Amino acid sequence: MGRKEIDRDKLRERVLDNAETLVRRRGLGQSTMSELVRTSGVSRRTFYKVFGSREQIVRGVIDRNVEWLTSHVRDIVDADLTTEDKLAAMLAMAQKVTAMIPPELLRELATAHPDVWEYIDRRRMAVLGIWKQLIVQGQRRGDVRRDIDPQFFMYLLTTVAQHMINPTFLSEHDMTISDSIRQMKEILLYGILPREGRNQGSAKESS
Repeated sequence: MGRKEIDRDKLRERVLDNAETLVRRRGLGQSTMSELVRTSGVSRRTFYKVFGSREQIVRGVIDRNVEWLTSHVRDIVDADLTTEDKLAAMLAMAQKVTAMIPPELLRELATAHPDVWEYIDRRRMAVLGIWKQLIVQGQRRGDVRRDIDPQFFMYLLTTVAQHMINPTFLSEHDMTISDSIRQMKEILLYGILPREGRNQGSAKESS
């Protein structure tokens, strides 16, 4: 790899680092190309050789974070843990990542930049696809009920994520992202009835 290629890679990472910091702090609307160029430490001409538009930078930041998250989720899937522990770890990971995103930024993206929000949503759904693999794996190991349809679980999970982990829902219900994910974990993994309540219900149905 030549020196120019190395410099290009370093510049790309520096721009993405600066862009992520700037967007988290000021929002996407206030993060102008001029400021991104200034913080990169290179000329505008050199800058535009790497990134032709602000959209490319934003998508680069999204892709980098999704790739990092995907790698960690796959590590959890491959870990020597029970399926319950893996599911809890994956939800905890999602909670940790999303808690770092200011709610104001989420609202801005969803309302003022729907194209960016749609791109984030597509990438998010790709990560959630790994969950189906985890459910199938758990069924083979015997620690997930075999009567659970993995594909249906995926539909349920993605539907809940789309409608509940978004700025509108969180704002209307005065919830944080962490609160929403915690509730999802409790209900999706453990249900809403106490164990004795479930047992009593099953007994009544079978009598």
